[in-house]
Amino acid sequence: MRSFKPRSLLFIVVIALLTLAVPTPVYQVSAQTWVQASQSAPSTSAPAPTPAPAPTPAPTPAPTPPPAPTPAPTPVAKVRYYEVRPLAQKIELFASLTEIYQANVTHYDLWRDVYLNEYEDNQAAQRHYQWLMKTYDGFDARMRDDLNYFFSEANAWHYIDLLLGLEDSTTVSNIITYLLQLTDARLADNLGGIAEESGFKPRLANFLRRYYNSFFAAYFRELYTRSLEQAAKLNASANFNIIEFMERETAIKFAGSTPVKTVFYLTSAFMGSMGFERQDQYICLLQADTSNLASMLATAFHEIGHTLFRTYITSRDFGIKVEQVLDDPELAQAQLEFSDAYGRRAFVEENLVDGCSLYLLYRHGDISMQWLERIPVYTEFEREYIIGLVTEFQPAWETIFQFTNKFLDRKIIQLQWQ
Repeated sequence: MRSFKPRSLLFIVVIALLTLAVPTPVYQVSAQTWVQASQSAPSTSAPAPTPAPAPTPAPTPAPTPPPAPTPAPTPVAKVRYYEVRPLAQKIELFASLTEIYQANVTHYDLWRDVYLNEYEDNQAAQRHYQWLMKTYDGFDARMRDDLNYFFSEANAWHYIDLLLGLEDSTTVSNIITYLLQLTDARLADNLGGIAEESGFKPRLANFLRRYYNSFFAAYFRELYTRSLEQAAKLNASANFNIIEFMERETAIKFAGSTPVKTVFYLTSAFMGSMGFERQDQYICLLQADTSNLASMLATAFHEIGHTLFRTYITSRDFGIKVEQVLDDPELAQAQLEFSDAYGRRAFVEENLVDGCSLYLLYRHGDISMQWLERIPVYTEFEREYIIGLVTEFQPAWETIFQFTNKFLDRKIIQLQWQ
């Protein structure tokens, strides 16, 4: 499918560039205070001569012991603005099944190209790709039919969204029990009409048990220890307040007054990311090769950016502007190429959100103007938007939505004069 390939390659290139780059951020928001204790330099002068001993003084009464010192106050625990968590079965179970489906059924050529070429020197990626292929080869005809049945209409996001309220330690056995207890209507809210078909839940439960026992359990154990170490390393990065930074650099406040934490989950996949929203959390899934804060921000800025733009892109005025800017032949043609994933309105939204995420990476100091001029993007429309944000947008004087309106109006006028 044409739409999936450019988006996947775009994100892989961005992550790769950020992994290699070690720039100094423009902004550094940290809840940590660093104190450097100064030490006196050792003396290099010759020692003074030893004085003659003094006469022995009369005994001195023992002094009254001083009062016990007041204990130092216990420091208040630092607020952690983001957290990286290791692999969790409630996420990896369906994420891995979706990737098996994509690598072997719907996007065979893309997965082969990316894993064997883009990741040819990455042993972990090669191991993962071989597991995806061998696992599908090990499926019998019934399991292959089930895989197609459960993922031809729904995808990993729809299933994972049902499970996010479970504990991270929840086992596959408990996941199956939980899914069986959900009503058909609740499942259909996420999965569509397939969930209301006769025998859906027992068929899903049987498929998941077979997959877990024969394929998934051993591989998950293999990856979990490595993900623990990776999560600990990423959590040791600066305690960066992602939400505060996005609000400051866009002049837009997220809805709600409750402080929101960004939670990242590592996954086994080297392609793609997902975002979810809960009352007190923004949840982002990270690629397996995520190795630094900049790579995490590339995911967060895009996924959380959709939430930031929600009120703007659902407005009637935006809907009118979408139809007008799609008079641009290049933009309209690109939308057709991505039509399997995005409708007309959603495609323009994706260009704006992706452009905003790259602007935020620039403001954080992770990419330069030179990169922005050649980094892969959906369309030249998006690149113009990015350059406009970098060179013209001033969040001290306007919001990103006000700037976006001006940008779209300018594009519409240009089209009318052509």
